[in-house]
Amino acid sequence: MKLVVSRESLQKGLQVVQGIVESKSTMPILSHILLSAEDTTTISATDLDIAVREPLEARIEEPGSVCVPARKLYEIVREIPAPELTLETQENNWVTVSAGKSTFRLIGLSDEDFPTFPEVNAGEAVEFPAFELHDMISRTLYATGDSDARYTLNGLMFHLNPEKGTVTFVGTDGHRLAVARKPMPGQIREERKMILPKKAATEVRKLTEAYESPVHLTLTPNHIVFRFEDILFITRLIEGSYPNYEQVIPKNNEKRMTVGRDDMLGAVKRASLVGREKTFPIKMELREGAATFSSNNPDVGEAHEQLAVDYGAEALTLGFNARYMVDALQNLPGEEVALELQDSLSPTVIRQAGEEAYFSVIMPMRI
Repeated sequence: MKLVVSRESLQKGLQVVQGIVESKSTMPILSHILLSAEDTTTISATDLDIAVREPLEARIEEPGSVCVPARKLYEIVREIPAPELTLETQENNWVTVSAGKSTFRLIGLSDEDFPTFPEVNAGEAVEFPAFELHDMISRTLYATGDSDARYTLNGLMFHLNPEKGTVTFVGTDGHRLAVARKPMPGQIREERKMILPKKAATEVRKLTEAYESPVHLTLTPNHIVFRFEDILFITRLIEGSYPNYEQVIPKNNEKRMTVGRDDMLGAVKRASLVGREKTFPIKMELREGAATFSSNNPDVGEAHEQLAVDYGAEALTLGFNARYMVDALQNLPGEEVALELQDSLSPTVIRQAGEEAYFSVIMPMRI
């Protein structure tokens, strides 16, 4: 195989797969990309749960395929100043990368060792505007579990409900909940609840960040296929039952506080500076027109932060994890947020004031 490719095109293609290749896997092939130059040139990568294939604009001088270390090739391409590179295979799968006065030789692997792409049978299809898919994932991904023993929490729940005409993304780690809901584009025959792995959701969010065309999704029982024009992205779904998130959302929170989002975000951050770092506990004391945020640490001291708010109900004191509140506020759009409250032991709902599409639920802490 021998091909000539622009540095910019190759660097862009390698960026797409960096989050997918497994650098610490016990299978060396998973740290490699498959570079294939036949009628067209493509880059492929997989970790056995996620697979991606993308086109690469290149001039093919000799067809062929080889597996190249993904991270090392990316580092080389990023540092080379020349506008074009030549990649050529040699005996025993060695790969020469040359540009100007620079030459590198990398130990490759046979293309026969590269895992085959998962076989995905035809399924129902739906299209999403890329910006909506990016927005819904971004508003919920932060709340997913991280290596949680309850493995279904290590992903985003993707809920298509044709009866209500909605699509919902849900993230939770058992202590907090983030929900993004929009009208469903197109028609789906039956209700679907799918758990998208956190890693896959993160990579889809990256792909949609600078993508303008609609994203085409094919839904099967075990996989979702995302098509971004010429880029094919396949992910295996997490098997199991996701918690009934609707039961967690409070229905009777009658007390309501509204405040500037940035004002509250700053107050919570400052009040938590002296708090205990493992649990980040913070107290919020509400009275008419004002909120006081405070924390204390026997080894450090105390912090108090007062903030003018729109609140007219009875006085209320509650505790929460400051980090959870900061995450929720940072991932809500708009300049003003509303907190829906009941009592010190009930979950708090946080949403953009006057907006139903996005909201978070935070469980209380005893302080």
